[in-house]
Amino acid sequence: MSTNETTLLLGGLAYVESPRWHDGRLWFSHWGTTEIVAVDLDGKAEVVGHGPEGLGWATEWLPDGRMLLTGSALLRQEPDGTMVRHAELPPLASAGWSEVTVDVPHAGYP
Repeated sequence: MSTNETTLLLGGLAYVESPRWHDGRLWFSHWGTTEIVAVDLDGKAEVVGHGPEGLGWATEWLPDGRMLLTGSALLRQEPDGTMVRHAELPPLASAGWSEVTVDVPHAGYP
């Protein structure tokens, strides 16, 4: 018989949303501080970027490893760290987007 154990990796957070597992770490939007945080399984946390003010934004990654950030615009982080507009969103998006999903094609599939 096996037991499941829960381990707290990081505490004292204000408002955490949109968790993603990426590159061996758990990444999440820390809306309470506008930080994008990544934490490893040993509990070592790092602020890896900043999101827009307010609630309702998330991160995701393109197949080449560049990060996308939602909000009032869909932004892409370039290798030098700058953020640029990734795509023009329709007028109904003026309130912002709170989630994003990247469809990564696999070998042998269209």
